[in-house]
Amino acid sequence: MFPERIQQMISLNALKANEFKQIEVANLWRKAIANAADAKLNGMSLDGSIQSAYTAVFHAALAILAQQGLRIGGARNHHENAFAAVDVFGIAGLDNVIPESSRFRSLRRSSMYDPDIASQRDRDEALKWLNDTLPKLYSALVGWNPELSNRITAP
Repeated sequence: MFPERIQQMISLNALKANEFKQIEVANLWRKAIANAADAKLNGMSLDGSIQSAYTAVFHAALAILAQQGLRIGGARNHHENAFAAVDVFGIAGLDNVIPESSRFRSLRRSSMYDPDIASQRDRDEALKWLNDTLPKLYSALVGWNPELSNRITAP
C-alpha cells in the first residue's frame, strides 16, 4: 500500500503503479550516473553541463520511484510530479527536493529555450546540487534494496 499522497497522485494520473525488475531500477540509476559524468566533463558547455546535471538527478528520481513500484503517469508536469513523489518518501537530507528541483528545472529550461547564456556560477550551483543529491538518493536505494549495491555504483 502506498502512502496517501502517492495514492492521490495515482488517482490524478500523475503516477502509475508499476512493477520493475531490479535490472530496470539499476538501468535508470546508470543513466543518472552517465549524465552526472557528462555534466562534469571539462570542455562541456555551460548549458550542456546544467542540462546534464538536471537530467542526472531526474533519472535518479525515476530510479527511486521504480524501486517503490511507481512510474510517472501521463499527466502534465511529469518532472514536478516525479520530485513531489520522491519527497513523499522522506529521504534523509532531501528536505528541499521540491524547491531545489524546481530551481534547477527552471535553469535547465532557460538554458534550452531562452537566449540567455548560463553563467559559470549557474553551472557550479547545478553541479553542487548534483553532488549533494545523488549520494542521498543512492543511500535510499541501497537502504531499501541492499542487493542493488551489487548492481549500481555510488556517485
